[in-house]
Amino acid sequence: MHAPRLPMQPVAFEVQQSWRYRSWRSQGYRTEPPLYSWPRLVGRWIENAVFGAGQRVRINGGQGRLTITAE
Repeated sequence: MHAPRLPMQPVAFEVQQSWRYRSWRSQGYRTEPPLYSWPRLVGRWIENAVFGAGQRVRINGGQGRLTITAE
């Protein structure tokens, strides 16, 4: 039997920004390629929220909110 999980505290993180992983010159851009936003979600809080390594999750979003649900 597993110990009961404590309620999860809010987690704050910074949204990162980077170029695509491919070489942008081969894509024919005449200027710098566009930047893409992405969240870096790492930490024990994921385990504490009962998400295991290799587990599939579904992410829904809208209006400034992301919801991560186990599949």
